[in-house]
Amino acid sequence: MPQDNNIPVIIIGIGNGLRPDGSLSAVSREVADSVFEVYRIMEGERHVVFSGGYKVNSITEAEAMSKYFNERYGLLGHTEKKSYRTHNNAIEGILYAKKLSDGRKAKIVVVDHPEHFDRTKLAFKAAIEAYSDKDKFYLDGVKTKEVYDPEVFRQPQWTDKKSFSAYEKRRMRLYKTLLRKPWNKLGLKFLKRIWPSHRQ
Repeated sequence: MPQDNNIPVIIIGIGNGLRPDGSLSAVSREVADSVFEVYRIMEGERHVVFSGGYKVNSITEAEAMSKYFNERYGLLGHTEKKSYRTHNNAIEGILYAKKLSDGRKAKIVVVDHPEHFDRTKLAFKAAIEAYSDKDKFYLDGVKTKEVYDPEVFRQPQWTDKKSFSAYEKRRMRLYKTLLRKPWNKLGLKFLKRIWPSHRQ
């Protein structure tokens, strides 16, 4: 992971579900812990953003991760709590990064679960091109350890890890089709239109 201490580092942790009581899933907790590991090895100006608008018991993934991060590590993280799906994590994450970098070049490190890390990074690449000056941001990423939490299924078809993995593969095929150059910007905006950030 190349580092330039003269530019800010923006670490974006992607929410991966909450348990029925609103506490972090094992996967979201692993993301938050991995965010801290990235924060610890980086130097210079660092910002942490937790992204995730999925809500249980009036708390979003982003808020629950930020709370855990503060309680465990004594550090504050920004909360991006609008997004519910991966492409919106990317769009809102890049817009947040633009505010934090204040027009400067910056390094973005996306932290996510291995099951959909590739899809997340693909979406972030498209979001950088669609919503910012692509020369402003250097994109990197970190996969968490393989963790699975059966309590966080959000869809009835996710009955076990195998069905969840199959779902992720189908979604990845869709993203690869829509976010392929040269139409990746249009593809991202199409995804945003059919699956907007806020889920009512």
